[in-house]
Amino acid sequence: MNKKIIKKIVLLSLVIIMIIFLFKIFIPSYYTYNNEKLRISLKLPNYWRNRCIFKEENDSIYSYYISKESNKKALLFAIVKLDSNDNPIDGEIYDSIGRDIIFHINGNRYRVGGTTDVGFPNDNIEYQNYIKMKSQISEIVKTMEISSN
Repeated sequence: MNKKIIKKIVLLSLVIIMIIFLFKIFIPSYYTYNNEKLRISLKLPNYWRNRCIFKEENDSIYSYYISKESNKKALLFAIVKLDSNDNPIDGEIYDSIGRDIIFHINGNRYRVGGTTDVGFPNDNIEYQNYIKMKSQISEIVKTMEISSN
């Protein structure tokens, strides 16, 4: 092969590698979920995009994994309003995510909790995606910001 062609191929390869490197540096690997009513924001991995939905019910927020195969949903975590006895108002029992997280918004107490259920049978094609996302929840919860405005 001609030396000029080899030099061009090497140069082109270096340019492509540099573009990929810059893309990874300047394009965030996450997106932000904002809840206007509770003034909560969370940074979610881009992997969660189109795999997760948030539903607001009774002053609480529920995050669900959505199966592309069966259109079924499975709870990932919840930000649940607490009653005067510090029990979730929806009557469910939630596990702490890494640590017990309780905070106040507009004079109400909230807890972040998850479920011990896997949501899908082990042989389901969506099982690995769901497990991967559940393993990221404790890091996502650390990104939670509550706006005072």
